[in-house]
Amino acid sequence: MKFKRLSDAASDALQRAKGPGRVLDAAIETRTRKSASSSPLRELLDEHDPVRVALIESQIRTLVHDLVWKFSPDYLARTDPGMALALSTHSSGYERECALDKISSIEGSFSLALILRRLNDWVPEVRAAAVRTIERCVFHSPDTARNFACIVSGCLELLLRFKEMGRSEAVEMAIVDRLLLETGGLEELRRIVLRSPLDRAGVLMKLGLKRGLLSEILTDLVSEARHPAVRRMALKTIFDNGFAWMAKGRLQRTIYELDCDKDDLAEIGLSDHSADIQRVALQFVVSNPHSRLHRERVFRPFVSSNHISLADRAAFGMKCVVGPDKFLHCLVERLRQDATPPFWAARLVARYGNSHNKTDLRNAYERLSTRPDLNWLELLAVIEDQAAIVDLLHIALNHHDGRFARKAVAALVGKAFQPDFGSVAAVIKRGNGEFEQRGLQHILDKCSTVDIVRAIVQLSLHDPDFDLERLWQMAGRKRQLRAFIPKRDEVERLERDLTDAEPEIKALATNMLGLDSLGAS
Repeated sequence: MKFKRLSDAASDALQRAKGPGRVLDAAIETRTRKSASSSPLRELLDEHDPVRVALIESQIRTLVHDLVWKFSPDYLARTDPGMALALSTHSSGYERECALDKISSIEGSFSLALILRRLNDWVPEVRAAAVRTIERCVFHSPDTARNFACIVSGCLELLLRFKEMGRSEAVEMAIVDRLLLETGGLEELRRIVLRSPLDRAGVLMKLGLKRGLLSEILTDLVSEARHPAVRRMALKTIFDNGFAWMAKGRLQRTIYELDCDKDDLAEIGLSDHSADIQRVALQFVVSNPHSRLHRERVFRPFVSSNHISLADRAAFGMKCVVGPDKFLHCLVERLRQDATPPFWAARLVARYGNSHNKTDLRNAYERLSTRPDLNWLELLAVIEDQAAIVDLLHIALNHHDGRFARKAVAALVGKAFQPDFGSVAAVIKRGNGEFEQRGLQHILDKCSTVDIVRAIVQLSLHDPDFDLERLWQMAGRKRQLRAFIPKRDEVERLERDLTDAEPEIKALATNMLGLDSLGAS
């Protein structure tokens, strides 16, 4: 963090000087060797990111807290112009006000950010001093060559968020608006939003839309902005005729009603390389049947998209245009006729089809040249194809690749099935952490309460490093939520397993399940 350089330097200087007086003497000596406008401290301050001013301000306050009790702000400011900036963070409102009145110029974005923080100060006199400082150093500055647009550019986030900070009044808001409008700050905002490839462009885009500052370039942003988030927000704002956001639990909205051809902009969005922007454009076309783009030729390329949200929107549009029966018939024909049945068609058949189409899906999967395919098996499991569930469970328990087995387990989560505990126990007895590597604890919840306890016993014997606490919690939760009426043979199997268990495990199992009352001690 850049501020560490400042804090370390200040701390070292204080230790070497054994008091603030010698630090200030050193600063005075430095100034005799430099020009009158030079300020090493101010230069060091302006190396920091103005976006992080709130954090850095608190660290500066800690460093300068004791200085003003021994030296007047006037003396400190004379030693180094940057000292007045540092003292503007002091915990005393009187010292903050005095320090602001001693600031003679603003050389960088971080310096301006510190002063903007004082525009929101809880002491009214400090806020007034901050206004005077900006008036004096920016709008009445004799240095006409200084590029204040560049300085303001680094503080755009603070300026655009200023109204949300809580103490903004007419005078402070007026000076903030002047900084945006009279220094070239608005032009800087538009330039960054349009040209920057960095994420800051998206942040400033949101803030600018809230303030209604980007309406003049909104249509240009759709096609010319470098950052995809900016293009997406511009397109959505135009389609929605406004920009909405939540503030203090309430929906806020800035209206944007532009005289433009939305179909032309939708075409630009559909041809964008970003799926997020295509999604916004496609949603507009689907939602507007009277659009000239609401056609089969527009939807068809997106139906087979790897992006599910795009494919689903396009499929809905296609179904509206050609009719649900014809749309489903075309999908089923693809599954029947293509040498390699496409998964995208299978997914849509599963969504829009009926019980008769399950056979088509199963037949298409059987024709695949490469099996098992987890995507297909998970899809078939979703539509309650029991053969697919059996296949997934077999992969989870027996496949040689542990990562592939974990994916099969993930595909089984939420599906209705009853695993055979004997097969699960066989994996546990192999040891070497294989039970956890395969993620089988995630399907153990499908077993009975007694079988979960049996798994705990087996793991304590064959995989002692496994964290049993999770399984105890699972068994206890199931024991409380469901009627516990175990079969006699279940209890007997558990009793046999407990023969070799440690006393602690046996005691916990007996107490949790109430085995004594069931006649199994």
